[in-house]
This record gives sequence, C-alpha cells and structure tokens, in this order.
Amino acid sequence: MPDSPLQHAAPEAARSTSDPDLPYMQRALDLAARGGRAVAPNPLVGCTIVADGRIIGEGWHAVYGERHAEAAALDSIRTEDRSLLGKATLYVTLEPCVHHGNTPPCAERIVREGIPRVVIGAGDPDPRVAGRGIRMLQDAGIEVRKDMLGDACRWQNRGFRMRTRHHRPWVLLKWAESADGFIGATGGHPVRISNSASSRLVHRWRAESGAILVGTRTALADNPALTVRLAPGEHPLRIVIDRSGRVPPSAKLFDRSAQTLRVSEVPLEPLPGVEDQVYPFDESLLTAILDDLASKGINHLLVEGGAATLSRFIDDGLWDEAVRFRSPQALEDGVPAPILPGVLTYRERLGSDWLDVYQPRDRTLERPFSA
Repeated sequence: MPDSPLQHAAPEAARSTSDPDLPYMQRALDLAARGGRAVAPNPLVGCTIVADGRIIGEGWHAVYGERHAEAAALDSIRTEDRSLLGKATLYVTLEPCVHHGNTPPCAERIVREGIPRVVIGAGDPDPRVAGRGIRMLQDAGIEVRKDMLGDACRWQNRGFRMRTRHHRPWVLLKWAESADGFIGATGGHPVRISNSASSRLVHRWRAESGAILVGTRTALADNPALTVRLAPGEHPLRIVIDRSGRVPPSAKLFDRSAQTLRVSEVPLEPLPGVEDQVYPFDESLLTAILDDLASKGINHLLVEGGAATLSRFIDDGLWDEAVRFRSPQALEDGVPAPILPGVLTYRERLGSDWLDVYQPRDRTLERPFSA
C-alpha cells in the first residue's frame, strides 16, 4: 500500500512551516505515493530539487525497474536551470542507493551533478544501502540532513521495511462486525454486515495490497472473488488456505481473473491458473506463508477472514494493523468476532458504520521502523 491504507493511522507530518525544509520534503512524500504498487517490491520514493526558493526539478519512482526518484527529478530540470545545481538542495524520502541494479546508483549521480546539500527522510534498511548512501554523499563533501519527516517517510514504506528487515509483509487484518459482536451468521450462511461506503474503502485497500488472504470457511460461505471492482487498481494475489481441498474448482477464487495461490497440507488436484503450495499445518504455517510472500516481493498482505484465520494471525502475533467495521445491525447469534489484544489508534464514522483501527499492544508505531 503506497500510503497508509488508513491515512489517519500514519504519523502526522509536522504542521509548522517554520522549518524551510518541511514543505519540500512533504512535497517529496506526496510524489512518492504516486508510485503505488507499480514500484513493488521496491520502496516508494519521491524527490524534489530546490534552488533560489523554488522547485527546479521533481520526480518519483514510478515503475519497478525504471529510473529512481532522484534520477527522475534531475532529468526534469530545464536546461536554463541546470546552472543552479551548484547551490541546490535535493530532498528525497529515502536514502539514495549505492548499488547497481536495474538502474545506476543514485548517490553517485548526486555527487556527479555537484549538488551541495541533500535532505533525507529515512534511511534505507536494504543491506546493500543501509547508511552507505549517506556516507558516500558525506565523503564527497555534501552536507546531509537526515530524518526530515522521518516517521512519515518510514511509515509510507512500512511494508518494504518489514519485508526487508523481517522477511514478511506488513499484515493488515480486516473484518466487519455486528453491533452484538458477530462476524457471520449461524451455520456459515453469508450475511452482509458493512455498508457500501465501507465496501468501497476495502476495495481501495485491495488495490493497494500485494496479496489478500482468506481461509476455507470464508471461501465456502461467501464464495468471494477477492478482486478489485469498486476502486481503480490491479487485482492482488489471491490466497486461500485450504487444508484438504474443500473449496470446489467452481469457486470464484479459481476463475483465473487474478493470480491465485492455494495453500494446503497435502498435494491437491491441479487447477488451471492456480499455484499450489504445500505446508505442514502446524504452528509454523503462517510464518511459512509470510516467508513465501516475502520471497515473491509482496510488501503488504490484507487478511479478510474468516474468524478462525484472523484469530490465528492474532494469536501468533503476526499482524501490524487491524481494521474493524462495526455495524449498527445486530445478528443475535452467529460466528463471534475475533478478540483483538490491540490499542485503538483511530476511529471514524462511515455512514452507519464505525471504522476502528488497532495496532498491537506490545508494539509502538516507532518500533517496526527503527533505523
């Protein structure tokens, strides 16, 4: 998810404009968000170049494998403004890279262009960078200011940072709950709980996620497509945990409209267009799934249910955000909603629903983003 799926859950940028660097880094953050999922598995990065109190160049990493934000910003400078580079400041949301990949190292180009000052939002946890970009700039005599809007910059790339540092995606849990605390009807019958405004928001999160996951009971009861229909964007990788192959081939999950991964404990009959992964269904199951997703370059995983699957992520401590839509509708009986040992960090009214955002009790916002 390029920016927070819940804008209100992200650390707020400083509101004071007394620091002259703030508006230019905020502009770089806004540019970075434009990359969306097109840059994955790379991080989102934005860049502005300022001289004589005006932006002379700006850019962002737009597509994986193509030029980085710094190169895009430098390339955007008009010919008549290139003479200003010798007194310019470059603002970039992530530490410039120093390694050769699909593109040349950005730190080398900044040195070569003769820019005297660089302001950086956050360090890059990629071990190929990890402070080396900053050192290269400083060794070349460039003045470097670090951690400008650092919390916001780290939050924007929390999925990339989680995958890079812990080899798993950032996990967002989502469910809709009735007024009396049920997530579904008795007997597994499908029932609509959240309203249309909540549904549109969920589809936006799907578009921002690299993968989306459900368990067997949800696949059987709701027959979800797990595609993006109420928002612009690409479909995520669909994942269904199906221990013994109970989900029928006719399920919407297997309609080939999007990539699908089926996780089971035993080999199953192959289905066209469906990737199968076999794991022991023991205490290591979710860790193994998340490790595989990290290897695929997935930065964000959206878990949409059901109750047993959500509870297992919660019990295993493998979640980073949780979103609960609470409806005024009462079911009186049904499948109990998960018990979430989290801290309420945000609440908003969405029509008739309440949107509640939680994070784990044992983790502050800052801990996953340190250095």
